Amino acid sequence: MRVAIPATNDNLEGPVDPRFGRCSHFIIVELNDMSFEAFENKAQYEGHGAGTMAAQIIAKHKVDAVISNQYGPNAFMTLNAAKIETYIFSGSINDALAKLKNKELPQATGPSNSGHTGMGGGRGMGQGRGRNQ
Repeated sequence: MRVAIPATNDNLEGPVDPRFGRCSHFIIVELNDMSFEAFENKAQYEGHGAGTMAAQIIAKHKVDAVISNQYGPNAFMTLNAAKIETYIFSGSINDALAKLKNKELPQATGPSNSGHTGMGGGRGMGQGRGRNQ
């Protein structure tokens, strides 16, 4: 089973990043032999749609499952459409993998947050409030 995990760094020793779409790295682990690859999450820099873009990146890596602390509605829908299982976990990546192997992780049944609009408040973030009418 190939599993994707949002991470704060590029190794298995760190925590699962609580932000799926805006995590700094993704780690893809092959559970059979615990080999892994880590790469920077390019979606973290998106003004909006980071969760959807991150889910699309993960789907291209042909993973079977994702372990994350939370999923926005668009990210969850994208992962679900790609038939990628979604699990919820907060803590270390190694603990998450051990719990997945032991079938102790709860599956996400829907988005865990309502989503966000861009990288911050509504003013000055491309919301159309700067133009004269």
